[in-house]
Amino acid sequence: GLQAVFRVFRLLLLYHDPNLCNYLDQYDMVPELYASSWFITLHANRLPVATLLRLWDALLLDRHEDRLLHLFVSLGLLIK
Repeated sequence: GLQAVFRVFRLLLLYHDPNLCNYLDQYDMVPELYASSWFITLHANRLPVATLLRLWDALLLDRHEDRLLHLFVSLGLLIK
C-alpha cells in the first residue's frame, strides 16, 4: 500500500534529483516524514484549487498513463 508508494517516490527522487535525495537521506528524512499528507489527501492541502481539481480529474478518470501522476506532482513540489 502506502509503504510501496513511499519506496517508489524515493526512487523517483533519487533518479531526478540525487543531490536532494542524498541530502534528505543524510538527515534520515524519509518520505514518510514529509510526504504522508500529500499522498493521503492527494495534495488537497498543498495545491491551488484549479490545479488540484485537474489532478483529481486525471486520477479519478483512471487513465492508464496517469496512475503515477500524483508521484510526479509530489516530486515536482519537493524539488521546487
